[in-house]
Amino acid sequence: MRGLLRGLLRLLFRVEVRGPERIPTEGYILVANHLNWIDGFLLLAMLPSTPRLYVLADKHAICKTWWKRWIVAAVGRVITIDRSNGHGDGSAMRTVYRVLGRGDALALFPEGVVGELEGQIARLQRGIGALCLRSGRPVLPVGLSGVQELYLGKEIAVTVGKAF
Repeated sequence: MRGLLRGLLRLLFRVEVRGPERIPTEGYILVANHLNWIDGFLLLAMLPSTPRLYVLADKHAICKTWWKRWIVAAVGRVITIDRSNGHGDGSAMRTVYRVLGRGDALALFPEGVVGELEGQIARLQRGIGALCLRSGRPVLPVGLSGVQELYLGKEIAVTVGKAF
């Protein structure tokens, strides 16, 4: 499914991954800006297959339409988190720590919502710093550009920063 998604994205858009040599070979936490519903799928498809990358996504945002639910089920590497009760989602967090514990990677969007303007960062969600510190894994900053407004042939850049 990952290969099919990658092929489809390359068919529809001109995707460039900048700095792929900076991606750690063992588990890490990828933090990226969030501009469109496609962001998590873009990361899953375009980044190396090892270590396995999982995306943490808001359950209510990602599963509100049938075709997004279908893509999530088909890809199988999306951890949905229910933030509606305001007290966290213990089940999702246990899954996150299990993923990191076995050496896989986790992608998350610290803003927790799709940003309104490229280049601007929204308020960060609580708990992101604690998750990064408790995990003991390197944090890999990634910048996504060109994804806010999508059209056929659009240039999209995935820029990988230096892990810390």
